[in-house]
Amino acid sequence: MNIAFDILRHDNKQSDTPDKSELYTLFYQMQSGNLEARENIITHEIQRVIIIAKKISSRYNAYQELDDLIGSGLIGLIKGVDTFDLERNICFSTYADVCIKNEIITFLNKKSAMSL
Repeated sequence: MNIAFDILRHDNKQSDTPDKSELYTLFYQMQSGNLEARENIITHEIQRVIIIAKKISSRYNAYQELDDLIGSGLIGLIKGVDTFDLERNICFSTYADVCIKNEIITFLNKKSAMSL
């Protein structure tokens, strides 16, 4: 089964997204070494990856499977979660969007360079 359907099915079961204070509590727990908090953050932000991947796919006529875009977007999300700095006073959603978009665009650029 492909990854996009697995993610969508899992995400539909997940209805309780944390509010901003709960999200930042998870980040503090993650910084203390709690890997479960990191996993919770990533799980709760999967829908963000799917939305961005769909927008990029339609906007740039990316002839890649949505699975590939979602996969690279998830890598961007994980990098964003791991590098997010609470001290910088930046909203995580803004930071995550940039990380996800950058990873997907980098993936598309590499794919197009390989096809030349």
